[in-house]
Amino acid sequence: MEALLTPPQLQIELAGKPLSAGDAQYLTELKVSERLSLPSQCELAFQGLPDLLGELAATAAGSTLTVRIGRDRSLFQGSVTTLEYEFAPANHLGLRIRAYDKLHGLRLRQAPRSYVDLTVTELAATLAADLDLAVAADETGPVWRLIMQHEQSDLELLAEFAERAGLYFHLRDSVLQFSSLAGRPATAVLKLGENLLEARIEANSGQRRQAVGNLAWDPWQAAARSGRADTARRPAGAESGFHAESAPEFTSTDDSVQDDNQAEAFAQAQLDHRTASATTFRGIAAGDAELMPGLAVRLDGLPGPVNGQYVLSAVTHRFDSRQGYVCELDSAPPPLKPRKRATLASVGVVTRVDDPEGLGRIKAMLPSYGDLETGWIGVACAGAGKGKGLQLLPGLGDKVLLALIREDPAQAIVIGGLYGDSPLPDDAVVDGDIGRYFLATPGGQRIALDDAERSIRLHTASGQRVELQPDKIRLQLDSGSFFELADDATRLHAAADLEIEAPGRTVTIRGRAINFEQKS
Repeated sequence: MEALLTPPQLQIELAGKPLSAGDAQYLTELKVSERLSLPSQCELAFQGLPDLLGELAATAAGSTLTVRIGRDRSLFQGSVTTLEYEFAPANHLGLRIRAYDKLHGLRLRQAPRSYVDLTVTELAATLAADLDLAVAADETGPVWRLIMQHEQSDLELLAEFAERAGLYFHLRDSVLQFSSLAGRPATAVLKLGENLLEARIEANSGQRRQAVGNLAWDPWQAAARSGRADTARRPAGAESGFHAESAPEFTSTDDSVQDDNQAEAFAQAQLDHRTASATTFRGIAAGDAELMPGLAVRLDGLPGPVNGQYVLSAVTHRFDSRQGYVCELDSAPPPLKPRKRATLASVGVVTRVDDPEGLGRIKAMLPSYGDLETGWIGVACAGAGKGKGLQLLPGLGDKVLLALIREDPAQAIVIGGLYGDSPLPDDAVVDGDIGRYFLATPGGQRIALDDAERSIRLHTASGQRVELQPDKIRLQLDSGSFFELADDATRLHAAADLEIEAPGRTVTIRGRAINFEQKS
């Protein structure tokens, strides 16, 4: 392709100082790549350098990099992260300098943390608090009751929850701008043959859906949740495309959320993405620093059905001696990250049991997740149901086994308790197999079922006992008084005064012989 436009005057600063004229003569290409929900990258390519290890490389390493068009329009601000050295025949030396904007700082940070009751934009403000960035958004998405960061970098965490809300972000001029795939209002008109140099439109009917439903559930309350989206968010005046309106519906299943708003946001995000992917635009336009991801542009001069507005997802500003200054444009939305579907297990230590809603839930600290604390999570109990079930809830300090739904510790359920290194309340092994079973409380109440002796014993903390054995049944108080029914005799023993009375009724004592003995 022949040169298209004369490159504008570029202001390039390394380490706060303008690029010297001596170094600038070797600059063959400058490229600024901007993508939704990713850091922007700037790459400078130098060819024919007399010395690769000279002052330019030494100055660039780890320094700040600023690119302006003219004196006032900032195109890129960031820090150099990579130097790439090129060695070609005839001692031809090349150097590529790559830098990323401040969002790269979020990519480098990762630590277990939890965030409570915030939207995606509030999460962004929290994560970027030390980066001197402003956050702007037309939509904020649903409130997330609890987000637990684990393994993801700050950038991955932000992108994940923004995507679930159908939002995407882009940094320019220290403003982190959030928008849906409806984009920000169009300010640019690209006309084929004028400022639109090349265009390619792809219409893919396999992507479009008429509606998206989301069937979900809340692990915190074991309750069904759902959401639905019937109308995609699109820019006003979007292309009409070639698609019939009778596209099939899509239903997402088994999502884990805390309320219907979260379920609906995910359904809306799915519908927006499928709609934006159905008709996409790629092209090359005359250079314009105002073109950026998240901005809607209006195409003109194309066949009628594909004229209209498209939301840019990627813009590459390219400056070179062959093409001049052009912008490579793409409206295809970023691919959706596959949702995790596996359930993991982890150990927790119970920290709270006073569920404010009285639903028998607990909070637990997760040692393998940096001691993060869960929200109020349910406990699986045998036979649980309305007004029934075996209610054996873990207590403070108990070790519990948690199922982490979709690998998310914020969406957990207690599936059982663990003794760990704590001793058992009694020995359960008889002749190398389990022969005894126990129900014990921390306060000393106990029920023992012994298959070896075919007996059942109930002990209270104050010393009362009930014993059921094959040849006798015994009820005993801690004072020593007992009542015993045995095969060979029935005994009533009183360690205190004994009264037998039936006021107003008849007392009958009957037997072959009746003996009364006095014993002191």
